[in-house]
Amino acid sequence: MVFSVVLRNYWYINYFGLAYKRIAVLFFLLLTIIGLITIIIKILKLKSTFYLWRINGFALFTVLILTTCVNWDMLIAKFNFQHYDRSLIDYRFMSKLNNSALPYTLKTLDELEKINKAQEEVMPFSIYLPYLWDIYTYQVEVSIKKEKFIKRYQHTNLLEWNLADYQTFKKLEKL
Repeated sequence: MVFSVVLRNYWYINYFGLAYKRIAVLFFLLLTIIGLITIIIKILKLKSTFYLWRINGFALFTVLILTTCVNWDMLIAKFNFQHYDRSLIDYRFMSKLNNSALPYTLKTLDELEKINKAQEEVMPFSIYLPYLWDIYTYQVEVSIKKEKFIKRYQHTNLLEWNLADYQTFKKLEKL
């Protein structure tokens, strides 16, 4: 059953891109596999229930710690825009990613039109559904978000400074 869900999640990511819950499903499945392996070891080697709690608790703790070391918004933005030719880009979702993903979500109108053209060819359904944003709405929203970020960043003091905003500001300056 785990492998069936892994396969379905893979195809879902392939056609609709990365999102928080799709990533969470992958980590849940990893923990499920670890749990199944530890149950098999418990049965074959006659281990105690404490063994299960200890190993599975350590696995959960390790996965939670490792997942905090990744900037998921930046990864989602990069992945989804790199794979625009095979997966749907939900512009509304992409515009709501945090500011660290802003340099990767900023696209020119020409780039967005190229993405739209590729998606029209690849998607077996209309990409002009009422709940999906068009490229013009997306570009306006991301531009507003960029201006708000720059204005806020330029007025931050030393106590408000953080590395993620600094790196985002430097990347935006290069653009």
